[in-house]
Amino acid sequence: MYILKVNSVIVGQRYYVNSAAGLKRKKTLTVDTFHFVSILDTLKSVFQSESAWNCLLEGYYDELEICNPLGSNTKKHKLGIVFFTIANLLPKFQSTYKAIFLLAIGKVKIIEQHGIDVMLRPFVDDLNILATTDIDVNVNGLSRKLHEGSIAFLADNLASHCIGGFKESMSFARQFCRTCMTDKVRTYSNFVEDFVLQTPMEHVKQCAEVDADQSCSSEFAINRNSVLNEAVGFSVITRLPHDIMHDMIQGVINYELRFF
Repeated sequence: MYILKVNSVIVGQRYYVNSAAGLKRKKTLTVDTFHFVSILDTLKSVFQSESAWNCLLEGYYDELEICNPLGSNTKKHKLGIVFFTIANLLPKFQSTYKAIFLLAIGKVKIIEQHGIDVMLRPFVDDLNILATTDIDVNVNGLSRKLHEGSIAFLADNLASHCIGGFKESMSFARQFCRTCMTDKVRTYSNFVEDFVLQTPMEHVKQCAEVDADQSCSSEFAINRNSVLNEAVGFSVITRLPHDIMHDMIQGVINYELRFF
């Protein structure tokens, strides 16, 4: 692989005041930016020495603290990172850090201020180009065609709800589940998998109702229509898996195993 160009995107401006300067404090106009690496450039670089095929991409989002996680300034330098892997590579190639590719990076406070859809927009634009138009890749001096499809976008529960346009806390929403149409009353009375499942078409309809009337937001536990739904063949209902580590391994499995 070669060194790839990192693109900077300006998402807004704000004034910064240096509180440590005492009476000489001055407002400084700063620019809010995030940085991303084009999927197209990354895939062209990856497949320069490999056989080209129809690749399946998995996106990821996570946040990390690069400074001391304790104290009052914990979120000052916290970063949000979007990265992806090629899902249909052989396991021996997937099991290395070289198989994880950076897509976008920015400060969490900027993401919270301007919305995560701004950060995901270049990802969606590249996905649509790859899904509708083959790109030419130079493989050992020969030109090959590369086609792409996305299969999932992974994150923990909090980030997954944020990415999908759902409420990050669903405790007060009536239809609190993003997989089915149940409510809290039926959840306490039904103990088998006998619920009406959510569908991409129904989700789009609910998003339209929320856009028209924000009071429906607490009814469907939806804040907005995610930009990921604009990707070809992608829906946050079918392509945004649940967080199995927190929901299952650290969640209900501990209680279920007590019965055995």
